[in-house]
Amino acid sequence: MSSSHRPAPVDMDPAALGRLVVAVMNARATIQPGGFWQIKGKWQMGTPAKSDFQYNAQGSSSDVERPYCGRYEGWFEMKEKSGVTRYLEHELTLSFIKNSVGGYNVSGRSKTDFGHSDIKGLMTRDGKMRFAKLAAAPAAAPVAAAPAPRERPAPKVRNGSSKAKGKGNNEVWGKAEKLLKQLENHDRNQSFWFTQPAEDQGQAYLDRIKEPMDFKRIAKALRKRNYASLGDFARDVRLCFSNAKEYNFMSSHPAHLAANALGDLFEEKFARLEAWAANRPKEVARPAAAAPRAAPRAA
Repeated sequence: MSSSHRPAPVDMDPAALGRLVVAVMNARATIQPGGFWQIKGKWQMGTPAKSDFQYNAQGSSSDVERPYCGRYEGWFEMKEKSGVTRYLEHELTLSFIKNSVGGYNVSGRSKTDFGHSDIKGLMTRDGKMRFAKLAAAPAAAPVAAAPAPRERPAPKVRNGSSKAKGKGNNEVWGKAEKLLKQLENHDRNQSFWFTQPAEDQGQAYLDRIKEPMDFKRIAKALRKRNYASLGDFARDVRLCFSNAKEYNFMSSHPAHLAANALGDLFEEKFARLEAWAANRPKEVARPAAAAPRAAPRAA
């Protein structure tokens, strides 16, 4: 195939990938004795922290440029509180299609203990690879006829767009902002699932999650004092976590685990905030100063 008929290189910008990026993998592909290809490198989940992974082709190839297309087996490591855990890739297939700039577009599918994911990325001529694991699109149910195309729904903003009733009580809302920041900074491997704009997670996400919510939207509503009560603020934080568990329904998925961990932390700290707000001294308006009395007239 001439280069003019080859596909363009995959655009690795998250917006162009179209779905939630579960992990980013950087690796090098090398051919081993017997024609068996090996892919080895580091992966990360939206944070600077990186962990090892390795894939091994389950078939040999005589092509010394293009890696084996087909089934691979492998593993990836994850840093957890108890230490480093190694997880297996149970089902892994990869395909390499030469693109218009002489490298290869990488595509495939993976299944791990955390669920299915689609693979999309690039490999350069010298074997350097960069690819993303994307939240797998749900399989479409068979239908008699193709449905009319759906418009992308606008995300619902429950409090962020309403006129504020909570303009006062700056000390209360300041503490709420501090609590949200504590959730973001507690563990970046967990909080990054909730700091990305919910409406940017792709159409598959928006089809399932009818009321998207994320920490950035909550922070904006807090800054503008758009919440009428602490209860409204808590509802939106809890909505972030319930959405994550609904979309990533497997209890072992990293987003599901993060929602449970940060949810427990939030409930603990929010209970303290509520108790403080209920017991703090109320501001009492000072009475207006009395008008000066006129001096008595002399008789």
